[in-house]
Amino acid sequence: MDSTLKDSGLNFGELTMHIVLATMPQEQEQEFNDSIVKEFYGNYRKSSSKYLADVNKGDYWKANAESEVDVLYNPLRYYILGNYDIAYISMIDNFKFAQRVFEPQLSSNESSAPPLFSPHTFQSFTGLTLHSGADLRNFFNEKLTDNKRYFLSITNLKLNNGFLIGNGNLFLNNVVEQIHKIVDKVNKEIGDKRKPAEILLMQSFSWFELSLSIFADDPADIALILKNLRRLAVQDLSDRRPIVQNSYFKTVFTDEYVYEEIIKANVFADTHTYFGVHADLVEEAEELEFVKDFYEKNIQLKTEIEWQVKPGHMSMLVNCLKEYSEGIFDYTEHFILAGKSDYYIHKANPSFNDNIKLFRLIFAHRNELYKHVRKIRTKIKFSEVDIAEKTDTDRKILDFQSKLVTNGVKISAFSELDKKLKSLKISRQIRSKILKIFSNYNNGIQDIILFPFFLDFKIFIDHLTEMINASSKQLSRRFEENSVFSPELDVEALETNLMHLIMIFQEGYNIRMLNGYQFEDINDFDLDFNSSIQQLLSVYSTIAIEFGNLFYKKPYTYGPIVQLNLKDTVSNYSSINYYIHHLTSPEFVFSTLTKEILNLLYIDDTGLRDVYDDYHNKIKVFDIESKVLQDFIENDLFSIEYFINDAIRFIVTYDMDFELFHYWFWTYNLQNAGLYDKIGTLNEDHFKKELFRVLFLNQFFGFDSKLITCPLPELYTFWDRHFIKTKQAVKEFNDFFQNEAILKNGILDYLLTKFDTSLSVLFEDTKFTNRNISRAAEFLKKFVSTKGSKSPANLLDNVGKRIAAYELLDAGDSSNLIPTDSLLHIQWFMLSKLREIAALNNSKTILLRRDWFTGKPMRSFAMGGDMSHIYAVDQTGGLFFDSTESMNKYFKLTAYTLSHIWDFSLKRKKKFMTYSNLS
Repeated sequence: MDSTLKDSGLNFGELTMHIVLATMPQEQEQEFNDSIVKEFYGNYRKSSSKYLADVNKGDYWKANAESEVDVLYNPLRYYILGNYDIAYISMIDNFKFAQRVFEPQLSSNESSAPPLFSPHTFQSFTGLTLHSGADLRNFFNEKLTDNKRYFLSITNLKLNNGFLIGNGNLFLNNVVEQIHKIVDKVNKEIGDKRKPAEILLMQSFSWFELSLSIFADDPADIALILKNLRRLAVQDLSDRRPIVQNSYFKTVFTDEYVYEEIIKANVFADTHTYFGVHADLVEEAEELEFVKDFYEKNIQLKTEIEWQVKPGHMSMLVNCLKEYSEGIFDYTEHFILAGKSDYYIHKANPSFNDNIKLFRLIFAHRNELYKHVRKIRTKIKFSEVDIAEKTDTDRKILDFQSKLVTNGVKISAFSELDKKLKSLKISRQIRSKILKIFSNYNNGIQDIILFPFFLDFKIFIDHLTEMINASSKQLSRRFEENSVFSPELDVEALETNLMHLIMIFQEGYNIRMLNGYQFEDINDFDLDFNSSIQQLLSVYSTIAIEFGNLFYKKPYTYGPIVQLNLKDTVSNYSSINYYIHHLTSPEFVFSTLTKEILNLLYIDDTGLRDVYDDYHNKIKVFDIESKVLQDFIENDLFSIEYFINDAIRFIVTYDMDFELFHYWFWTYNLQNAGLYDKIGTLNEDHFKKELFRVLFLNQFFGFDSKLITCPLPELYTFWDRHFIKTKQAVKEFNDFFQNEAILKNGILDYLLTKFDTSLSVLFEDTKFTNRNISRAAEFLKKFVSTKGSKSPANLLDNVGKRIAAYELLDAGDSSNLIPTDSLLHIQWFMLSKLREIAALNNSKTILLRRDWFTGKPMRSFAMGGDMSHIYAVDQTGGLFFDSTESMNKYFKLTAYTLSHIWDFSLKRKKKFMTYSNLS
């Protein structure tokens, strides 16, 4: 096997890595370790085996049939020298596992189980591993058995945003290529001295793009790799010319720097390295060959050990160390430190054997040490680096931060907003929070490392500013004209709106800021997630902003902040909330994103408000015969707003494919925990409401009602009770629209106009001109028109272009006429993924059956069910797999999809930034 696992790019495997950095509870280190390995990882493997029908075929958990060790969910363990105590690197096959709370639990039959673990923290991350599944299995099998490596470094690499924005995967893949070359070069220098360094590489969902794990037998090898990585410049990349040409740097430095200067810029904006030693060196007997060989090598590495000592305990600590660690420390040289640590005691010599002995001392005599010490922190000092070597001292430094100022709130505007809030008599507390929003946003948007995540807030900040300015103008006008008090100037109402925006910002800001490079060692205490997801949130925010341009009048005026909701997706004009597992199941975002964007379209669209008003006026005088329909109308169970929303989504997202719409309509609803009763059954009122929605859409557009079928056997009772009556009620309601020609034509005209406008925007970024007019004419016949309805003049032509473009993309050849960063391409891509998942499930919604008493999945469902689907939806949220084959297939598909939309997002951010700076 190639030692550096070179398989990279977009050919993602069916497995990935999960990395956890944790502190350990003092005086319970061994119990903590045992619990994590046996319970957190081991029990997950055991419980999964109960529900995966084909798990025993070929020993799924192992590297191969001959292997004796489980490699999935069996972590490599390294003790960390620094702010964390231990690192767990595991191989997983499901992103859902990464969001589990990293909390140890001992089995009830363990007599040594403590009633409570002492304080401990963790930080975890996952992403897309750039290696094949077979290579990963073999790698973990070796490292868990006969090819253990002494040292590990986990280096988190933040790519230079100036090149990342505008390039996406092109830049990333070039960097990955160079990382492998650097490792190969270092290994050639190592030669026969010792075993070559090995790496694992992962594209992260956290604030950094790449995480590089280096396994080596000498710290010098790690130091040499890191030194070369930090010096890597764009001029070293294979595709440097197109990378510079596409980059945001090229856009903002057009007149200031030439190509030859830009390519000298560094590839990485930030690196952060955690260094560790193999757990066996600390835990196993010193007579063990692996440990004995390590001691014999007497590896040299300079370290500084800092002690956070309880006040007044320093002399007792020194006495304790002298008793148990003879020869490790030089007590003639110790220092009092400023900061969190109190003392530094100099090591007698740089042999790393002494560090291992200290680790062993901590475990063997932990009760004595922790009587005097709260925390021990070791700093690594790699071999000296020649800073003058290969350094271009004449190169110009690209002043990127100065270019980010244009996106901030200027000091003058900040002061003016403060004055206006005071004049509006906004409470001091709320005013302070609003000003803090602007302050935090300014800090984030000017941060050259994190600013891409804070671009998500740009439109939000503009809207907040506009709200304050508009309210101030209304107040001024009222005083100038001596007008009567207006409800719009109600301070309480304004404060309510401001508090709503404060909560949105605070939630979105915290998620994006936590575990950033400024707070690298803060644990994951946020209640919404257990593994960092900043990259995914920013990706979906960008897509929402870009798709908003299809429907809102002015470009980049709709900018919701995508964030997390513990139970369901709820959207408003300023935010879109998604369930945590939706982020790694992008088809659920694709199926609903248009709906979330359209929920408050009426704010921006007077034509839509006219349609609403017309409907509400006419429905008041509608003589309803059906009691079912009367119940729906009187109790607001039908919403014209929802229908318009569904209709646009049906046309734009689903290409008027009713069977596809029907599948995702029920699949999404059935995994929505908010629609279920406490006993675990779908709420009957919700069922009636959703059935009416889908039936009316079906009849309004003239589709055969036979396309609507009961989605689940469990719903047959509801279906039998309500389907016929609801269908008749919908027919009466649809007849009302047919008879009210002006109303129906108004709705059709609005839908066609909105569709035509979105198509015009869709083609702005392409050179595509082909058309399929015959299929376009057939497509538009699906609109059940009445006399007097008018289609926009260019609609047939635009629909024909989209059909021809989709045909070309379906065939796999866009001939560079439809760039992958165009709205047309991403809309087709989302539709193709919705179709692909539906096809893999045979267009049938499969619901996980859970035991009513225990809430656990029913084993009979997994082992005896129809295996022709790829997954079942879970009523508690998320997905359930009953075979390893389907789980692995889905994982590979999801990895490719996430990589594609990440690439799209970074390319579109360049357009957004360019537009924002010009506006």
